[in-house]
Amino acid sequence: MKKICLLLILILACPVFIFGCSSESKNLISYDIYVSYDNQTNTAKCFESVNYVNNSENVLEEVCFHLYPNAFREGSSTKVVSSLNFDKAYPNGESFGEIDIQKVKILNQDVDFKICGEDENILKVPLLNNLY
Repeated sequence: MKKICLLLILILACPVFIFGCSSESKNLISYDIYVSYDNQTNTAKCFESVNYVNNSENVLEEVCFHLYPNAFREGSSTKVVSSLNFDKAYPNGESFGEIDIQKVKILNQDVDFKICGEDENILKVPLLNNLY
């Protein structure tokens, strides 16, 4: 069983955000999240450290994170609010948000990452070494 530590540096452009990671062994993950919010620009700068232990039988070459706020991007194909609830969800008119990943590090080393998915809602981070 090996563990990794990732540092994600993100810029969020939405007043309310949710960030998550999907895993079969949730009790072996810990997060430290530091956030500063700017009222002028309605953005939050976040630094997140993730510790993950692979307790599965699968060898991991990468880890993936859901970027839920990207469902709120302008032009996203997934509509997060039905037309029936549009006025309740946006009482001041439609607004947009998203998550912008600036940098990803593993053990203090910058790593390339990929944003993918239909609505650019998946962050794929290749690991420096396979995680057994």
